[in-house]
Amino acid sequence: MEPNIETKKKWFQKTGWIILLLIFFFPVGLFLMWKYVNWNSKIKWGITALFVLIIFVSNVTNPQIPNATKSIPTATPTPLPNTDTKQGYPSLTEETIDRNFVFSCEGGDEVVLWDKPTDIGNGARFNYRVPCGTLGWAFNKYYNEELGLTFYAVNTNDKRVKNSYGWIIEDFLTWR
Repeated sequence: MEPNIETKKKWFQKTGWIILLLIFFFPVGLFLMWKYVNWNSKIKWGITALFVLIIFVSNVTNPQIPNATKSIPTATPTPLPNTDTKQGYPSLTEETIDRNFVFSCEGGDEVVLWDKPTDIGNGARFNYRVPCGTLGWAFNKYYNEELGLTFYAVNTNDKRVKNSYGWIIEDFLTWR
């Protein structure tokens, strides 16, 4: 009695495993189907077309937007706690505000918004660049006791520029 040909094959050459890979990890399953399974070519092309259709439909119904055109939510972020040594924030005094302003510049054409209400030496990183003259809204005011500076949590409120948010000191704001 001759042993079954299916038992001589490696696991990834067996039809059952290839079907599982088609369902759970289709790129590999599709390759193995074309390489090792002796199915009618119409069936292979049908399965391949089905996967192409699924990919096409998923991209049409949920298109990927490039990073440059994504807008940032305009919801007010949750304020930082007064002291949070785990994240490295300095001691802060918080005050909620609601004021409109215009970004102003002395000797430049843009201002920088930071990701933390502190300086670069204490871990602040660049967040956004905003052109001077852009309208904005300040929603929180923090006094950084370590630096002796008042930082404002701001959000751009101007249809002419991309929605941006971050931290800035009062020197670059003209209140309206």
